[in-house]
Amino acid sequence: MQQGHKFFSISMFASVLIALILSGCAKRPSGVRAPGSTVEPEGQIRLSWERPTTNANGTPLTDLAGYKLYYSLTSRRYDFIKTISNQTTCAVSGLEPGRTYYFAVTAYDASGNESHFSEEVSVTAPPTLSPIPMLTQDPLTRGRESQFQVRGAYAGESISFLFSMAGEGDGPCSSQLGGLCVDLSNPSVFGEATADAGGTATLMRTIPADAPVGRTISIQAVIQRGPGGAHSVKTNAITAKVGESP
Repeated sequence: MQQGHKFFSISMFASVLIALILSGCAKRPSGVRAPGSTVEPEGQIRLSWERPTTNANGTPLTDLAGYKLYYSLTSRRYDFIKTISNQTTCAVSGLEPGRTYYFAVTAYDASGNESHFSEEVSVTAPPTLSPIPMLTQDPLTRGRESQFQVRGAYAGESISFLFSMAGEGDGPCSSQLGGLCVDLSNPSVFGEATADAGGTATLMRTIPADAPVGRTISIQAVIQRGPGGAHSVKTNAITAKVGESP
């Protein structure tokens, strides 16, 4: 009798423990439905989706903090990421014209709990028609060389490439650029390149072999133009995750 009671107590404890574990795992926003996509002028692709209203465990979602948009040239292996505030749309630029990209969205709450990926959608990037310089880049794979390229500059212009480990955000405004404010937090220059006759500047850099896998790095380029930098311009910003060599 006592032995049976002991077994029952242990079983009850195990059941409660498992329930707590499962409950904790489920305390994350429910998945976002597959986003819709539209092609906009200037070569942008806009993604939109519906706001989730519940957590994965069925409880009401009351602390939604934002979304993350993942994309890449390879299905279900996302090299690039956009962190978005509490809005349900995002325009993505800096895509290779004519290439097919794959997109998925997650939601995250105030505690940083992130949902599963939405269903994936694929979109082919249109020809770039942007009147301002546009940055594109390769995925960041540690130990490998990546290409960073700006199209739409003037021949002979010097383009400065910036990086940030702190991500995209309201960055500093430079007097050398006529007060132009960049879109990277705490940026640093990691290289410069001169635009060729076609207005394209290319910079090659090798990602350190010991770079932490999963670390995000944000990139943007700027061009100093005009007297005192009064007509300086900036490109789009791109945030990429460091990946392992396949």
